[in-house]
Amino acid sequence: MKVKEIEKPIITRMTQRGQITIPEQIRERLGFEKGEYFAASGIGDLVILKRIETPAKELREYAKKLAKMKGVTRKDIEKVVEEVRENKWRKECAEK
Repeated sequence: MKVKEIEKPIITRMTQRGQITIPEQIRERLGFEKGEYFAASGIGDLVILKRIETPAKELREYAKKLAKMKGVTRKDIEKVVEEVRENKWRKECAEK
């Protein structure tokens, strides 16, 4: 989706637990649904959210069992995922 111009901001606030509500108008326009996952980045005082897709529950369960059998820890997986996401982010930024 390409934005022609930035919309007028809608004021929201952060809770004590660090949660920020995405205003309903924006959620509806972008089709965001409860339970979706987002990658968050910060640049200066700007926060950028990008919707990401997650694998099906069955695939996650299979991967957990396989990781346990191979001795792969959650930290190992998180490190690799972060590296992949960072590399993809850098590639997307370089293409723009």
